[in-house]
Amino acid sequence: MNRARTYLGKVWRGLRAARHYFPLTPLGVAVVAGGAWLAFGYGRDQVDRVVYAAGLVTLAVLAVALLSVAAGAAVVWLAGRREPLAGDFQLETGGTLATGVRLPCLRAWPLIHLEVQWEDPVDVEVTLKRQLGRCRELVTPRSRGEVRHVVRRLLVSDIFGFCRLGPRLVAEQYLRVSPPAARVTAHVLTRFLGGDHLSYPGGAPEGEMIEMRRYVHGDPLRHVLWKAFARTRKLLVRTPEQAINPRPSAAGYMVAGPGDEPTASAARFFIEGGLLGDDFVFSADGATHPTGDGAEALEQIILSVRSRPRGGHGLAAFVESMDDVRRQNCVLFVPPTPGRWLDRVEKAARRLPHAHVITAIDERPHAAGPGRLRRLLFAGGQDLARAQRRLHTVCRRLSSFGFEVSVLHRPSGELLTAAQIEGLARERVRA
Repeated sequence: MNRARTYLGKVWRGLRAARHYFPLTPLGVAVVAGGAWLAFGYGRDQVDRVVYAAGLVTLAVLAVALLSVAAGAAVVWLAGRREPLAGDFQLETGGTLATGVRLPCLRAWPLIHLEVQWEDPVDVEVTLKRQLGRCRELVTPRSRGEVRHVVRRLLVSDIFGFCRLGPRLVAEQYLRVSPPAARVTAHVLTRFLGGDHLSYPGGAPEGEMIEMRRYVHGDPLRHVLWKAFARTRKLLVRTPEQAINPRPSAAGYMVAGPGDEPTASAARFFIEGGLLGDDFVFSADGATHPTGDGAEALEQIILSVRSRPRGGHGLAAFVESMDDVRRQNCVLFVPPTPGRWLDRVEKAARRLPHAHVITAIDERPHAAGPGRLRRLLFAGGQDLARAQRRLHTVCRRLSSFGFEVSVLHRPSGELLTAAQIEGLARERVRA
């Protein structure tokens, strides 16, 4: 059964790839069949010259569209092969980049339309901007990742939708897309820093210089109490009070899964902002070993996109590698969409009794969820309702594991309120 499924999958992928080299669309095939029937079937049998002429005109228009698309696809493909496509690019998710690729706009060909799509990486929005008679390629990645070659599909179609060709263009280019650091407001920072699971990130936990001890070699002379030395002939120095109780640095783990781009931004902020402490330990799905370096941790976050289908598979090994102190100060970054990763997190929950779970979203849910009229009239209402139900499922299951869950709204840097969480529950009940 599995072998047959694998074979059918290969056949389906082959057919999907071949459709770009078959010039007729389903509409074009229907038009060819209809025009041929009118011209050489019904029109000839009924000796109806009007119908016969209509069929011939239909076939002629389709032939012109077919020749135009074939010629335009050849021109664009040859021009793309001559373009200097080499180059390394690094940007953040949501940022726009000019790749330097310039293609013919085909303005002298009024019947055809040019579109460029990226097949590898997949989640990239491509825009063609006209400039000096050429179309400049602008890309906006929607997902993090790292690739060393870019596969473009040059889609040339006619304005009627009868014909389409999509030659493939492969370029050896290095593209690294990292998640932007989430913005977090000051009172949200206070909320996280007040917990026992995170260490103080503001430097040395020292207060005012009000305590005293004997002078030892190497102490700054400006801290010596000279008046006390004149009275007692003993060298004493001022020392800072221990104003903040130092806590051990936290351990963090990034669980990959569907819709985890906002969570990746939150994980980057926690690492680069020092919220995990100076001596933190971090790992992500797909990483071979934990790290305490910020740059390497960001690299693990970027490459974790490849482990989305099996999110959380490395969490058990990460928990086993930590000591008991680290397990008491663990932070998990999880996707806002349920998946098989929830089962793996549940298995690790027994070893992480005081872990804090952080997830993030881009859409701000309403306190009572989107109304029925809004879901009916607006296309985004259904998507928002589904996202709310999924988020509620994630929060409910993680809370049942004993975790403390925080939901961050990435655009504003705020945490979801209790009323909004209750709104997610009511939206789920109505659904």
